[in-house]
Amino acid sequence: VREFLQPKVFLKVKGTTAIDKFDGELGISSVSGVRKGMDERPVRMDHAPKKRVELHCHTKMSDMDGVAETADLIKKAASWGHPAIAITDHGVVQAFTDAFHTVQKMKGLKIIYGVEGYLVDDLKELVVRPGSRRFDETCIVFDIETTGLSPYKDRIIEIGAVKLVNGEIVDRFSSFVNPEIPIPPEIERLTGINDRMVLGA
Repeated sequence: VREFLQPKVFLKVKGTTAIDKFDGELGISSVSGVRKGMDERPVRMDHAPKKRVELHCHTKMSDMDGVAETADLIKKAASWGHPAIAITDHGVVQAFTDAFHTVQKMKGLKIIYGVEGYLVDDLKELVVRPGSRRFDETCIVFDIETTGLSPYKDRIIEIGAVKLVNGEIVDRFSSFVNPEIPIPPEIERLTGINDRMVLGA
């Protein structure tokens, strides 16, 4: 059975159904056969003669609101013959990169890059209760590139930093970092950084 249990594989399972005595749910108590099945789900299509454009689309980058991959949404809109689709996540633009790379591989679909923004009361002070901190203090602002998005298994491959004094840049630092693991191909395409570049870093 284990070789059948793969992503996107459909199975037909034969057995005896029974109510589970612990959770009260209907299940298969004894399996007598398993074989590969076909994807028989109905395929949803847009049969409208004049296609619409979705102007409010959230991806999984919208915290607690979207669950779909950016590429999947774009491909679905293209398969329905839509001329464009707008990506408008909540307060973030992280889906733009995926959208850009996805639409490069197809013709006839336009990406509208947007964001669902938030109104700010501009009569209030920018910083409330700052304590002893001031904007003109010396500080370091840094940016990193990594092998992925996981803080547990991914590593830093580049770090850049600027030193600010009185709001002015007075010093800069930039360096590759050897992650001691291979850089994934998709990260290499995204950042332009490859294994050879970080080898001696």
